[in-house]
Amino acid sequence: MKDWQDSYDIVEQIPHYIRLESHNDECFIGTCPFCKAGPTTGHTPTLQIDAKHQTWWCSYCEQGGDLIQFAVKFVNQGDTSRK
Repeated sequence: MKDWQDSYDIVEQIPHYIRLESHNDECFIGTCPFCKAGPTTGHTPTLQIDAKHQTWWCSYCEQGGDLIQFAVKFVNQGDTSRK
C-alpha cells in the first residue's frame, strides 16, 4: 500500500475533491467538506494540506490523515447505509 501511496501527491489529488489555495510552498488551504465549517456555510478555509508530509488536517472538526483516508471519507460521506 505504501508504494501506491508514494506515487500520488496529495496536493495534486485533493483538488479533484475540493478547491485549494496555496498558502506557501508546503501548505495549501481549503474548505473542509466534512464539518460544519464546510462549503455551504461560507466560513474561511479550515482544511490544511501539508505537502511535505502528504497529510491533511481540519482545525475545526479536528480530523485529518493521508490521501487515502481523505478519499475514503469523501466517498463515504454521502453513503447513509454505512452510518
